[in-house]
Amino acid sequence: MKILQRYVLSSYVSAFMLGMVVLTFVLSIGLLVKATQLVIKGLAPGLILNFLFVSVPESFSFTIPLSVLVSALLVFGRLSSDGETSAMRACGINLWTVVAPLAAFGVALAAVSIFVNSFVAPRGYLARHLIATSARGMSAVKLLEPGRFIDEFPGMTVRFARKEGDTLYDVLIYDRSDPNFIREIRAESALVTIAEPDITLDMRSVRIDPFSATQPGAATAERLVHTIKGVIAPAQYKPRVGGFLNGELSASIASTSDEVAEIVAGLDGRRAQIADSHADLERLRGVLAEMHGQAEAISNRLAAAGFEPAAMMDDPAYSNAMASVAQAAQETEDRLSTTSSYETRLANAVKSQKEKERKISEMRTELNRRFALGVAPMVFLLIGIPLGMRTSRRESNIGAAISLGIMILYYAFLILAKSVAKKPEFHPHILIWIPSVVCLVLAFVLIRRNR
Repeated sequence: MKILQRYVLSSYVSAFMLGMVVLTFVLSIGLLVKATQLVIKGLAPGLILNFLFVSVPESFSFTIPLSVLVSALLVFGRLSSDGETSAMRACGINLWTVVAPLAAFGVALAAVSIFVNSFVAPRGYLARHLIATSARGMSAVKLLEPGRFIDEFPGMTVRFARKEGDTLYDVLIYDRSDPNFIREIRAESALVTIAEPDITLDMRSVRIDPFSATQPGAATAERLVHTIKGVIAPAQYKPRVGGFLNGELSASIASTSDEVAEIVAGLDGRRAQIADSHADLERLRGVLAEMHGQAEAISNRLAAAGFEPAAMMDDPAYSNAMASVAQAAQETEDRLSTTSSYETRLANAVKSQKEKERKISEMRTELNRRFALGVAPMVFLLIGIPLGMRTSRRESNIGAAISLGIMILYYAFLILAKSVAKKPEFHPHILIWIPSVVCLVLAFVLIRRNR
């Protein structure tokens, strides 16, 4: 029995290691394309190698589960097609006892996968994006093309014949920084340096025509340093949930949840404040209408007595009534402004609550995704073994097709759940476990049929 167990386990481990190498290479093709882009942008070779080094472990989150499933299909499909599983059954050997060591291997792989998803991948994700961010400012110079007029720089057009490293040769610049005239600047060479957000041209053997608005003639200089202001936006990396460790995510979820609870606790008070302000506003509007009515009554009485409109303000009763109207109108306007301010604050509080809830949902989804991918090796092993144990080639082909469909649907569902990570109403942190649960149910159904 132990010999059979070692035989099956060694065959499986060999197939798994080969699958890891092949699948990791396939998934790394995208990284090679990204590295090529960084080469074009002028990133140092050492940083590019570091980029690849920190990026490859991140792919293990996918290659480990896929290698587990593919290896199970290959190994147990071969055992089945060679009749070895039938021979074991004929000898009264329980096949599930033979593959028992694989369960321990699957648990170990699940632990490794959880560790990779929780610690290795986040740090690789962070390092990879920091390296990519550091390359942004370089592209402004590295992607300059010789032989064409470049209008991307504000207030000037640049053309040069050739480029060696950071040095441009046969440089021609049309300087339009002064709207009153255009200067033509020629230089044999110009050394380009970057100090974000500016680009500096250190030009040699320079001819300027005209020299300035007050000196229309041409001038020459052995050296001229010209700085192009504000053409490069500072390269800053915005932290994302993929770069946080599990503990950092949990702490951020807890602190953000406390902030949401504090906001929610104050919403009722804000709504009551708005309701009281609206009630006071209606009262003031009633007072204003009453004051208007009194002033209108006095105005009608004075008009009947023969007073001209311009002379009515000389009447103390009318002037007092108009002053009361003005005061009531000002109080109403102030209360309206205060009510609008309260409503704006409430809207901002609700908006902040929604944003924080979306942030919490995104972090919870990422945390659950890591553990869902972590248990995927064990889930795929449980599915792969019964699918591989087929007695005919036709059944083996069906098992391979089913396995391919399972992989596609599994990862498609993970991508779908992640796409709605910022929509807490869909509970994406729960949705992301559905493919694992479905696969476990399917695995146990297949196991029962193969007992």
